[in-house]
Amino acid sequence: MSVAFHEISYSCLRILAHMFPYVSN
Repeated sequence: MSVAFHEISYSCLRILAHMFPYVSN
């Protein structure tokens, strides 16, 4: 269960990291 949560958190972090540059610009 915690593993799945960690995977989801990591996915959200990756998406944020990908979108951050576009939002910053």
